[in-house]
Amino acid sequence: GEGEREYIVGYAARFGVRSLLLGDFYERIDPAAFGLVSERRGRKKKLETRALFNHDSNYPLARYPRTLSLTVDEVGLRYEFPVPDSSYGRDLANNIRDGIVLGSSFAFTVAKGGDEWAIEDGQSVRTIRSVDSLLDVGPCTYPAYGDGGLEVAQRSLEQFRKEQRRNDEARKYVETRAAFYRDFLRSHGR
Repeated sequence: GEGEREYIVGYAARFGVRSLLLGDFYERIDPAAFGLVSERRGRKKKLETRALFNHDSNYPLARYPRTLSLTVDEVGLRYEFPVPDSSYGRDLANNIRDGIVLGSSFAFTVAKGGDEWAIEDGQSVRTIRSVDSLLDVGPCTYPAYGDGGLEVAQRSLEQFRKEQRRNDEARKYVETRAAFYRDFLRSHGR
């Protein structure tokens, strides 16, 4: 209908889920990993995250905070952006709808001391505890973490605005919880 727009929605990262084998190790994302990214919103160094298809800068889809929404919830790092009015944007939306592109991914740098290694079931596992910069998020044909819960959603403009307001409230809540967990971990020598 009029005023409705399609959005691409997915989880760039899911907390506590082990990745597929990355060479000779697995990776897992800690729920507090995106705390530094959230904190940066109020600082001089801005978050310069883009939505890209397959991490390819030749296929830009959205940019935070203009057209890309990023939220952290109990599942993971969620992204949402309007389907771009471009040939590759429309093609991507069709491929997601048809189940050809199912996953999501993200590119990041780890904060100094922001990862932890362990051996689990004879395998090396890297846990990302703190992300320093979030470079890109987006749909991915072969994601390291499997299915990213990707979908094309149709919403009215008013519903989108309501969700943006809820996202702002959720972001404040997550930032408060992330600060609590950081303080808790610091007080316990981690």
